[in-house]
Amino acid sequence: MVIFLTYEDRKNFPYLMPTQGNLKALELADSILNKIRFEEITKGREIQDGEVEFTKEEIEFLIEILDFLEEQRKLPFVAFSLIKKILKAKELD
Repeated sequence: MVIFLTYEDRKNFPYLMPTQGNLKALELADSILNKIRFEEITKGREIQDGEVEFTKEEIEFLIEILDFLEEQRKLPFVAFSLIKKILKAKELD
């Protein structure tokens, strides 16, 4: 599944990632963060905007994280735009 990510979306992804978990969760988080990584040297936002391909497993993992954060009432507002994009990607699946 493809999601168009802005510079801000990429910057806010770490707010959604778990800080601990089982090996599978950490591997998925690492895979996602590697896909959205950007070079600190690049200053222009437009260079960082673009489509990123996620596997179905990665999207399901992100949805699980969002569900957990929703239950805890801890969804980060700073990532609101990104959260909506993830939910929309799930709907299109």
